[in-house]
Amino acid sequence: MRDDRRQIQTAVLGSVDSQEPLVLPLEAIELDAFRKWYQGQSFWCGTWLDGCGRQLTTKLYVDRVCHFAHHPDPDTTRPPCARRARDVASADHLYVKAAAEGLLRTQGLPGEVVCSPPRPGHAPAGPVVRVQLKDGAVLTIHMNTAVPPDWDGPQAADRAVVEAGVLLDRTVLQRLRYVHRIRCDSQGTSRRIQIGTETARGTQWFTPEQCSLGPAGLMTPALADLPDRPIARPPARTQDGPHNQPARMSEEIRHLLLRLATARRGRDIALTRRLIKECDGVLSRRTAAPTVLKEARDSAERWLLEHSKGVVAQGRRKAGSSS
Repeated sequence: MRDDRRQIQTAVLGSVDSQEPLVLPLEAIELDAFRKWYQGQSFWCGTWLDGCGRQLTTKLYVDRVCHFAHHPDPDTTRPPCARRARDVASADHLYVKAAAEGLLRTQGLPGEVVCSPPRPGHAPAGPVVRVQLKDGAVLTIHMNTAVPPDWDGPQAADRAVVEAGVLLDRTVLQRLRYVHRIRCDSQGTSRRIQIGTETARGTQWFTPEQCSLGPAGLMTPALADLPDRPIARPPARTQDGPHNQPARMSEEIRHLLLRLATARRGRDIALTRRLIKECDGVLSRRTAAPTVLKEARDSAERWLLEHSKGVVAQGRRKAGSSS
């Protein structure tokens, strides 16, 4: 089957201003099921796809990819559609927006998700998706290189996410220790969102449900295993024998690590103390608990100790200045 990348593979459902994206199946047998599922509904070359605003129909082929096509336009004076991004990734900003809204709902966080409007003549559409929390925190998701991230701002690593294909200056990664990534994979007539955390060791990928949002920014389970200082290069790989294979991480431990990392990033002293006790409880009843749990617990305890020393020193300075 030949692949024609100029064919329209994405549309929005219901109206020209809709933000509900669709990906058309490439194969004829899948398109039959697609037509039955969406029978009676309309597809549009929508404004949020930087489209012309005209209605679309589905075209079935057996010798090449199926695709959307514009309805015949009775107005022969209107110029043809100039939409530049037409492939399966051309609506990814809308899928990312929907995933971010779902994350806010799941966590019960007040806020809104806003797509940057398309820029006529530029592809792809929607270069930025912003998650704006009610407390004022903003997470900016960069879908391409049209709007570069501000890596020098406060909490830059937790407030910016870049698309998986965007090249990153290695010095940025070494300075920040980690950078959050996002990607969209095809899944039937939709796109599946994955959130990654890249370090010098590589990128670990997670579902949105495994991650969290808050005043400190975006948190992923990878942050629980983050070293205190930047990593200049990946560690040497070692051969694991049958007796030193890492223990499999359960959802309970993964969630505990994520909560502990979130508490530390938010400088929540009381919560960090409670979570250290939870770690002690898990370690006492689980003989095969992953080493990373004890390391995260010990690191959090050292952080609390350093914090308490800082508070005592600050109190002494205040007392000395007042005497």
